[in-house]
Amino acid sequence: MSGNWRPPSSIDVARAAGVSQSAVSRAFTPGAKIAEATRAKVMAAAEALGYRPNLLPKILQTNRSGIVAVVVGGFYNPYFAMTLEAFSKALTAAGRQMLLVRVDSDRILDGVVDQLAGYRVDAVVSALALTSQEAADQLAKLRIPIVTLNSDLAGDWIRSVSSDNFAAGEAAARLLHERGGRRFGFVAGPADSPAQVAREAGFAHGLAALALPP
Repeated sequence: MSGNWRPPSSIDVARAAGVSQSAVSRAFTPGAKIAEATRAKVMAAAEALGYRPNLLPKILQTNRSGIVAVVVGGFYNPYFAMTLEAFSKALTAAGRQMLLVRVDSDRILDGVVDQLAGYRVDAVVSALALTSQEAADQLAKLRIPIVTLNSDLAGDWIRSVSSDNFAAGEAAARLLHERGGRRFGFVAGPADSPAQVAREAGFAHGLAALALPP
């Protein structure tokens, strides 16, 4: 491949199709007014040249990219692989593109705030929890809608989808007792996981309600 190669531009397509550059732009803009014969000529020229529209000018003009950042932790955790698959299918069905952001923490979103600020995304969906009010305030300043999992914090731009982990821990204690258990242990997850802390507290509370030792 020549070092001087460059991707074909809308000017190249316009020249090949014998139309104006604005006609090329309208041909690739859904709902724009353009004669079908002109659109066909533009599309044929674009196909022959291998042209694809550059989305950057539109993103800069509208401040909308159609891209949603999906934040996950390490892929050695099967939970994140399943979550990513679900997010990917839903975003594709909604006509959005996905930007994958992987962070070192498996549990907390707080440390990725600066990284998210550098992307022009329309929204952020995070499989990690948000635990710091300072981080929540920083994200709100970006004015980008953010949905997290299992976070206690929320705001005008931040929403969380959560399960009642405390109640789940209580329910586990009751179920084990009903099944004949009398000596109990709790295999805990990471100590800095908000969900794990709530489950353990609920489990201990459930045992106490049954007058059983923790």
